Parts: sequence; C-alpha cells; structure tokens
Amino acid sequence: MSPSRNTVGGWLVVTLALVVGVVGLGLLLGDGDGKADPRQGGRGGPTPEAPVVPLDPPSAQARGQDGAALTNRQPAGAVDPAGADDGAGLDLSHDEIRARLAAGEPGMELLAARLPEHGQPAPLTPRWDVGDEWVVETWYLQAQAHGDEWIGPAVWRFRVEREVGFRDEPCLEVTVTRADEPQVPPVTLWIARGGHLAGVETTVTQQGKSQRALHVIPRGETPEASRAPLTSAPVRLPPPGAAARHAPAGLPFDLLGAAPPEAAAHLRADGPTLDIEFRDPLDGTTVRQRWAPGDLRWPVVSRTETTLSLRR
Repeated sequence: MSPSRNTVGGWLVVTLALVVGVVGLGLLLGDGDGKADPRQGGRGGPTPEAPVVPLDPPSAQARGQDGAALTNRQPAGAVDPAGADDGAGLDLSHDEIRARLAAGEPGMELLAARLPEHGQPAPLTPRWDVGDEWVVETWYLQAQAHGDEWIGPAVWRFRVEREVGFRDEPCLEVTVTRADEPQVPPVTLWIARGGHLAGVETTVTQQGKSQRALHVIPRGETPEASRAPLTSAPVRLPPPGAAARHAPAGLPFDLLGAAPPEAAAHLRADGPTLDIEFRDPLDGTTVRQRWAPGDLRWPVVSRTETTLSLRR
C-alpha cells in the first residue's frame, strides 16, 4: 500500500524543520553576526592573533633603526642639494669645481668627474733634449718582521748627455747616478726619440767581481712599455703614444696602496696632469704614473707594487 500524499508532505515538513534547527544552532555558537570567531582554533586550542597592519601610514613619518626618517633618505651615492653651501651642491659651475679642487677642498674629487676634460684620452710620448736634467726620489717597500715598511728615499739624478747611434738607431744617451750615494756605479740608458728604451748598461757583481753588462732591449712590432733590468734605478716608460687620461689640477693621485708619510703631501697635482696605467714588461705588475703635460721628460709620480718615485 503506497503512502498517501498527506504522509509524504508531513515527512518533508519534518525534514525541513530539522535543517532549520541545525542552522540556527550554528548561528548561536558563532559571534552573533553569522561569522565564525577567528580567535577560536581547532582542537589544539586558540591560534595566536595575526598582527594588524594598517593600510594607511600614521601621520608621523616612519623611522629606521637609526631614528632617521625613511621618507627623507637619499639613494646611495646621491648628492644632497642642500649641501650646496658646503661645496657638495649640484649647482656648482665647472670653474667653481676646478677652483675648489685645486685648493684641496675635501670632497671635491667626487665632483671632478663632472668636468668635461676629466678622463679624456690623450697620447703620451716623452720628450727630451740634450742637457736636460732632473732628480727623482724613490722609496722602496720592503717586507719586515712587523709588516711592510717604506725604505728611502734614494735620490737619483738623470742627465741627457748626447745624441748617439745605438744599434743603428738614433738615441739619446742618459746617465743615471745616485746623488745621495756617489759610490754607486752609474747606469747608462739609450732612449730612442720615439720614447722606447733601446738599451741599458749596468754594473753586475758576481763572486765579488764587478763588471759592466749591456742589455739590448728588442723593439717589437707594436709599441711596448719598457723597464731597465738589473738595476734598482726607477726606469719604467709607458708604451710610446699610449693613451693617458686628463686629470684636473688638485685631483689626488690614485695610489696602489699607502704612501710614505713624507711623500703624501706631494701627491696632489698643482696643475692639469696626464694619468696612465700599464703593465711592467718584466713581471706583469701594474704601474701607475702621472705626467705633467708641459714637461714630459719624466713622470712626476710613478707607483709600482714595491716602489714610489717622485720627480723633483
């Protein structure tokens, strides 16, 4: 016997009432607005509250650990325009930068790169005339038990004696002597008019006997740097015609390391200079030199890994 329509309808009403009751019970266990309380966890207990991060920053500026306002910080390497009065401003003209740099004002070397002449390439070829003389002071870096130490200066005197032919090549003969120790045997250089070193004569001592030794420097197909071998005389010449770079007056010389205290005061140029870097042809180490455009007889500063030379 099939159930009547009244019986089926009654079942539906009862089922619907049960569903409504379950939903109502869930609402009563909630927070009253139909949403579950996020502070109630599962069986493991309540979960910790998540930090509240405001969408809008407070009226006071955010500050870093050092207390400085983050919104006022400059990017790394930026120059604060407010520093114009103390020489670091961006409104300085080229002439003002040159004047302050030449006067040795601190921080001006950072603005030297704005000068149009800074870093511009220029060919460098030394020039000599018979009778030219100059003096070079050289410090030597030596390893000691307590650390490296500068020894010196040794005083070297250069003189262009005459123009001669050396190995069928026109050269200038230059003698190099120790002004502070006259007993040291002289060194003779033959330098071609093009600027490369053609030959060197030194004194070599072996088994207590001294004798003069001639070293001929072959000329390659391409210009190369040159160095006098078998002597401590500061003779290192860049490749003839190599590209040096202009440096404005007052720009400190870029050393490879620390300088002797008595030499440090002479490393800032009085006028525009030409800076050059090249490799030592004998050991491959770096040589940095500064030349005066108006006097190309010898570098005014020459720095190797173990020596520092100043022309006087």
